[in-house]
Amino acid sequence: MTNDSSRILIIDDNQNIFNDFKTILIDTKDETSIDTLAADFFGKELNEKKNINTYELDYAPQGAIGVEKISLALKENRPYALAFVDMRMPPGWDGLETIEHLWKIDPHVQVVICTAFSDYSWDEIVKRLGKTDQLLILKKPFDSAEVAQLASALTKKWNLFKKTALKMDEIEQIVQTRTIELKKTEEALISSNKKMLEQQKSVIQEERLKVLLQLSGAIAYELNQPLLALLAQISSIKKVYENKDMLDIKLAKIDEDSQKLFEILEKIKIIHQNIPIDIQPAKKTKSKQITFDSEIRILSVEDTKVDFALLKALIGKIDNVSIFRAENINSGIDALHNESFDLIFLDHQLPDGNGFDFLKLMEQNSFYLPVVVITGQGDEMIASKFIQAGAYEYLPKFKTSVLALSRIINNTLEKARLKKDLIEAQNLMIKLSTTDHLTGLYNRRYFEEALKKEKIESQLQQSQKMEAIGTLAGGIAHDFNNMLSVIIGNAELALYNVPESNPARKNLEAMKNAGLRAKDIVQQLLSFSRTSEQKQKPVNICPIIKDALIFLRSSIPTSIKIRKTIPDESVIILADPTQIHQVIINLCINAAHAMNEGGIMEVNLSIIETDKDEIIQETELNEGQYVKITVSDTGRGIAKEHLDKIFDPYFTTKEIGKGSGIGLSVVHGIVNSHNGEISVDSEYGKGTTFKVFFPVVEKEPVYEEETDITVPTGDERILFIDDEKSIVDMAIQMLEQFGYTVTAKTSSADALETFRTRPDKFDLIISDISMPEITGDKLAKELLQIRPDIPIILCTGYSSRINDEKAKEIGIRDLVMKPIVKSVLAKTIRKVLDQS
Repeated sequence: MTNDSSRILIIDDNQNIFNDFKTILIDTKDETSIDTLAADFFGKELNEKKNINTYELDYAPQGAIGVEKISLALKENRPYALAFVDMRMPPGWDGLETIEHLWKIDPHVQVVICTAFSDYSWDEIVKRLGKTDQLLILKKPFDSAEVAQLASALTKKWNLFKKTALKMDEIEQIVQTRTIELKKTEEALISSNKKMLEQQKSVIQEERLKVLLQLSGAIAYELNQPLLALLAQISSIKKVYENKDMLDIKLAKIDEDSQKLFEILEKIKIIHQNIPIDIQPAKKTKSKQITFDSEIRILSVEDTKVDFALLKALIGKIDNVSIFRAENINSGIDALHNESFDLIFLDHQLPDGNGFDFLKLMEQNSFYLPVVVITGQGDEMIASKFIQAGAYEYLPKFKTSVLALSRIINNTLEKARLKKDLIEAQNLMIKLSTTDHLTGLYNRRYFEEALKKEKIESQLQQSQKMEAIGTLAGGIAHDFNNMLSVIIGNAELALYNVPESNPARKNLEAMKNAGLRAKDIVQQLLSFSRTSEQKQKPVNICPIIKDALIFLRSSIPTSIKIRKTIPDESVIILADPTQIHQVIINLCINAAHAMNEGGIMEVNLSIIETDKDEIIQETELNEGQYVKITVSDTGRGIAKEHLDKIFDPYFTTKEIGKGSGIGLSVVHGIVNSHNGEISVDSEYGKGTTFKVFFPVVEKEPVYEEETDITVPTGDERILFIDDEKSIVDMAIQMLEQFGYTVTAKTSSADALETFRTRPDKFDLIISDISMPEITGDKLAKELLQIRPDIPIILCTGYSSRINDEKAKEIGIRDLVMKPIVKSVLAKTIRKVLDQS
């Protein structure tokens, strides 16, 4: 069928009316056009005739017959454009009922009601038919010109509507096709990176763990000092104390556990070197080597023949993989021009430049092959720079196997294919986005998501590595705190038996203090791997800053001098000590990164009143007294146009690989949460100064350890559970000194069975959390099912399984952190028993 239609249906019980329509619309020449009427009305001559409309008229004497004709016309695909309907047509339907049936069959047909008198008001007509622009009224007797104009206008209107509908169908089809294509693209992007959400969540934690990695060496150094002190005190006690029998057992345990701590220190040092280790011996399993169905050609840009020979020997054991050597940058680029390769192994140090120079030349010559950079042992930062610059993976020299190498080759080629698919998807979306504005917006949204996913993909490996280091740090802290519990606990037990006049007492107190110092250092280690927030409390900020600078000293190059002006007196602020420590660490590491070739870092602390002009100009703080901390460097500075953006997430002025742009954003958030402010002054090429302001409070600082040596006692019955026998032996003696009756178990399963047999035998249960058979939290649930009112205290050196909130949900009364300190344990026991 054609799109145009001039078919008109006359529905009227008087056939003479149809004849009149036929005379006006078909038999008479078009002397009723607008131009003709205008000539008659305004008295002007009409110079020429206009177009003559041709209509196809049909007649129906009753409404039902007219509706049947409408239906038949639709089936024949020759619809009517217009219907003139009489209002009164006895004995059948009247005009209003006819129109209702007519529009049910063909809602697009235009309708003109023809009547000399209507039985219905206009409001009644609208109420039944609805307010529509498809309905007009022609009053009988009608004017010929009016009929002609209605026929001309309404048929043209109908035809225009049909053409528009067809065009809309075409557009809808195009949109549906594009939507399907975009849906496929979206599904491909989603399936290519299912871990997108986890990667985003890990970015902030990654920044914190990066700080942990940089500090681990300093922590290991610091822990050596209290441990050396412990061993020295053991030696001194043995020399000066005459009655050795009383202390022999306790000193032997302390000596044994001190040696164990040195073994744990070695693990921390390994973390600092960023070399993967196994905490427990792994079970040997057979790993299947990856095979390649098609030939893989690798170009190795390596100047050392021995290194290349070793690499070639490994690759020779992998099927369908061959490797070729270029000894320098120029010969490598020439090889890419002359031969075809699938992958490049790139040494980061070459005789005519470095690996970065080679990457730039590849880009200039439009070579987009995947690159695996080969680094020396411990060159993690260099590898990170190459990953940021466009390398796909890195391979440490002499630290790989055939299986690991085959996996690196396979993973790198898979990443390259994924990147190619992403680029093709982006090109498709760009092409689609040029068609129309709405579809373009839809496409660009997916284009931006693709770019974002690709950017985060490059950070995945480093994020996972840093997360693993954080988990490892937690495990080491757990072992460390268990050993410290034995050392501190036995030192306190020995102090109980040694009189004040004995020279050994001074040595034992020094031993205990060294253990507590080690405990504080481990707590700093944990603070960077813990994501939970701590409560703010009055603290002296001066020692926090001094401790942070001690940690930093062994983490930054010796070419950077640290100058500090920190008063000895107490300066109290309301703060979370861990977060303040993180602020100082992040600002100082930023300063160190800005001075690659050395310089001076200054950290100063002073007290300022808000009525001074300086602080009014720099901040919008309320009136009062504030501590002002400045961290300055003599580095390259920050460009003026970047100053307004440096606290934005993901914005960084550091070199590639030295920061993700999260550190200063985290600092800004911490400062604001402490009701403080931070500002920055910098001049490009001359250095940068960060200024941090915290309100000073007139409160006494809160210390974790109380100086009161008196401990509360009791006579209740306690079931103590820990899988470490040395801790159990120490706890039995300590609890018996408090006056309690103790039953101790090294197996959580045995403890459960003992309690199930006699649940009324005990007044309190103290249990470790990390145990091999049944963990402490699960054991607590079992015990509470047996006896819901039994008070339970859990002890842990470090646990990600439980916190105060989870403990209360289970029904646990309190948590005690290891290493166990005598006064803390005694007061916690007494508090829980008294509340019960």
